[in-house]
Amino acid sequence: MNELITVNLGNSSISLVRFRGDEIVSRVKMGYKERGVWKKVSSFINPEAGLGVCSVNKKSEKRLRELLRGRRGIFYISYKNRLNFANKYKDPKLLGNDRIANLAGVSGLIKGPCIIVDFGTAITVDVLTKCREFAGGLIFPGEFLMYESLGETSLLPVITGRGKERFPGLITEECISSGVKALLESGISGIIRKIKERIRKRVTVIYTGGGAEYFAEGKCVTLLPDLTHLGIKTLYYKNK
Repeated sequence: MNELITVNLGNSSISLVRFRGDEIVSRVKMGYKERGVWKKVSSFINPEAGLGVCSVNKKSEKRLRELLRGRRGIFYISYKNRLNFANKYKDPKLLGNDRIANLAGVSGLIKGPCIIVDFGTAITVDVLTKCREFAGGLIFPGEFLMYESLGETSLLPVITGRGKERFPGLITEECISSGVKALLESGISGIIRKIKERIRKRVTVIYTGGGAEYFAEGKCVTLLPDLTHLGIKTLYYKNK
């Protein structure tokens, strides 16, 4: 069976998925600062497999292109691709490649209107109509960007990970962590509610990205952690 490898070059990390047909057989995710990251990327990529790439990181994309120099048939996500949805962005070329991949993945999987929430370095919320049209979206800082911005002050510590916490917090780290999470949870819930009020139809809400599992807990949402990779795969075969 033909093998396809999809590569997602995000702002702070790189993830790779190996497909055989529609089945995911392996995956790996690494931060760019991780030791030997590009050697691991090279060893994951089968030279005989198809290859699809989604990039929002120009520096890392340049490094990947150097790594794959001489290899033919690499497919890159772009607004120029033949899409399975209508790109209604006022300037179509400014719609992020990760958002294009997410919209393509959802369009191929779910009928009816959808709201896609992608938890990355920045959080994006995108709307896909029943007629497979991109109807707009929102972008705002993600969890760890908020921690970094607070950590830039001289009096507050930098939060680097998720741990046990108290709500409300009794130490500064807990106050920051619980405050950021509460702000994001209530903010995203409010955004989803407002979008639903405008659409006035039953909507499927999809969570994806690095923090999706944490924020999806206890909520009536569809969790698709590999959505960007599914979108790369969808458009790879549509444009093959």
